[in-house]
Amino acid sequence: MEFSGNLFQYDTEERLNAFETSPSSDKTVVFIGGLGDGFNAVPFLAPLYKSISALGWSLTQVQLSSSVGGFGTSNLQTDCKELDTLVEYLKSKRQKKQIVFIGHSTGSQDCYWHNKNGKHSQDISGYILQAPCSDRQYLASLENYQYLVDLSTKMKNDGNGQEIMPRKAHWSPITGDRFYSLAAKFGDDDVFSTDFTDEEIKKLFEGVDRPLVWVYGEKDEYYPPSNGNPQESIDKYMRLVPAIKEGHIVPNADHCITDKEAQQAFCKIVSDYLISIEKD
Repeated sequence: MEFSGNLFQYDTEERLNAFETSPSSDKTVVFIGGLGDGFNAVPFLAPLYKSISALGWSLTQVQLSSSVGGFGTSNLQTDCKELDTLVEYLKSKRQKKQIVFIGHSTGSQDCYWHNKNGKHSQDISGYILQAPCSDRQYLASLENYQYLVDLSTKMKNDGNGQEIMPRKAHWSPITGDRFYSLAAKFGDDDVFSTDFTDEEIKKLFEGVDRPLVWVYGEKDEYYPPSNGNPQESIDKYMRLVPAIKEGHIVPNADHCITDKEAQQAFCKIVSDYLISIEKD
């Protein structure tokens, strides 16, 4: 997978970069990857770019402090601040008039957090959540889950949350604070779990007022059967969260949408949304 475009530094202090394809457009879709992701992280980016460029939109891939292996020592608050810096740069230096975020996997948490807390959330025309699965519910199926949650809780309570967890906690170095955020109920990252009550969901999504599009994959390996029926989950969240304007399940799509037909189906969801907001 190859792209041509402009690589630019949007945060000189933190030396953070982004890559934009079709930089001449005044409308851009910003792709935010999940845990461990960097540039060109998922296979649907190429067909996505082809689809949105036909509508006059560019594709911007963003590097955050949490990108690739940095997620274990970062947090959603830092991601949100860096995304605000990116939005400021896109508007002031690259003359963008419309911006849409797509969050893949844990990038969906970034979309949620920025929608709720971002200084420039009102500048975002929509947040598309692709594979917004619960890290907590997935991690709960792994060995030593409760031990590690208890350990991260103790580290936080003892004021050692920024220290690194034991190697067995994760494949990448991770602090007690970030592990707790991902793995504990009501951790900062725990916003898409299917076992929340109606009142818990309403409370979590207070202040989320910019449009959301929720997209599951039919065969997402990080959404186990124990999480319940995905359509029922979408329906529940849409009933409780007015900001969720659309909910979709992409046939044959796994977590990263590797199936070619599934990629086209997802690209159509994105394109249809872009068309809809330009009509408003």
